[in-house]
Amino acid sequence: MLRLFGQFGMTGPQAAVLAVAIALSSTAVSMKTFQELSMPASPAARASLGIAIFQDLLVIAFMLLLPMILNEEGSEGRSLLVTGELVLLFAAIAWVLGKYLIPRLLLSVSRTQSRELFTLTVLALCVSVACLASLMGLSPALGAFVAGLVVSGSIYSHRVLADILPFKDLFLTLFFVTVGLSIDLAVFARHGWWVLIFTVLLLLAKGLILALVCRVLAMPVRSAVMCTAALASTGEFSLVLMARAREALPWNEVFYQVFVLSTAVSMGLVPTLMRFAPAVAVWLEKTLGRKKSQGSDASVSQKTKTLSDHAILCGYGVVGKQLHEELAKAGVPCLIIELNVDTVRTLKRQGVPVLFADAKHRETWDLARVQSARLVAFTFPDAAGAINSLAHLREQAPNVPVIARVKFAADADALRDAGATRVVFDEVESAAAAVRAAREEFEIAVE
Repeated sequence: MLRLFGQFGMTGPQAAVLAVAIALSSTAVSMKTFQELSMPASPAARASLGIAIFQDLLVIAFMLLLPMILNEEGSEGRSLLVTGELVLLFAAIAWVLGKYLIPRLLLSVSRTQSRELFTLTVLALCVSVACLASLMGLSPALGAFVAGLVVSGSIYSHRVLADILPFKDLFLTLFFVTVGLSIDLAVFARHGWWVLIFTVLLLLAKGLILALVCRVLAMPVRSAVMCTAALASTGEFSLVLMARAREALPWNEVFYQVFVLSTAVSMGLVPTLMRFAPAVAVWLEKTLGRKKSQGSDASVSQKTKTLSDHAILCGYGVVGKQLHEELAKAGVPCLIIELNVDTVRTLKRQGVPVLFADAKHRETWDLARVQSARLVAFTFPDAAGAINSLAHLREQAPNVPVIARVKFAADADALRDAGATRVVFDEVESAAAAVRAAREEFEIAVE
């Protein structure tokens, strides 16, 4: 590819930057579309995510080497060996923080039961690690990536993911706003056909390469087509890399604008391509004489055990624990959603599927696979919390039976209106238990 770009009069550094920029794909757009298609953990999504993570690692490493490639002032004294030593030192510091400091900090914050404090702490940690990388002369993207790795293996990963996802959508929106502001409409008006040609060639070339890769990996046709559609465009890091290199390389302004516009258009086409991918896969299966793979794209949780027809128990107090024990005896798989970090740690050690997450977050129900659940039970007597949670639950699973618990009968109607199918009254159950105890003491026969 470098030789090909060289034929168009590009210098070696320009060709290297452009080749890497074209190789990158949009992780945010493709993963968001997989979520919208209810396939966040399908084989195609897992393969796409694996390739996208490799691309992100590639661009982070390339950004570390970029000053030397561009021959920027002061980069001569910074050899590849020095850069490698800085990366190893940063990784060692991040490992120590992730092993000893961050878990203890998150544990202390979690015990406060403050959602706002936990979210602010997570954001502060991410920014701090990114700033640390920047102070060491490394890419802030490397710091942010390492911060995610540090938390991903802990019990806090689901809670952090649920808190961070809304910010991801916000920052992605702001990113596209900045992209739009950098576009010269006059260039688009004069060279619109070049944008269209470059976009088509980009999608076809990357699509063909991805199809060959999926073929080598022996992926099912349906998964291969979805993966190809998800990664055929260029991505956010493509624009970041080109903008970074633009400071030192004399890009032709028309070429730069065409690339930015083509990247934006190709990213915008990804959701449409992914929605048409299943129909294309069916046509290919018929054309190639392949049998349709059964369940190849069935949603499978990455962080918990594979669950289907399971019960989701929100809260693990006395009621939740007893309900879990009875369902487990009957062979019913259960998933616990709990905000008490000590309880979550105990359940993790026992091998019980558990999410350290807030039921009032929409992302929590995605992680809990509520679409395939058989039952949802709110075992805590918080009517307001259950009503807020039901609003997100019913968007994804309008027909799943829901048991809710309330202290007072006055809250029952509000819960039923929110979507609860059965309501258990603490007052009624307490009254029944008191009556039974009184009858036993006075030996009153039950009529």
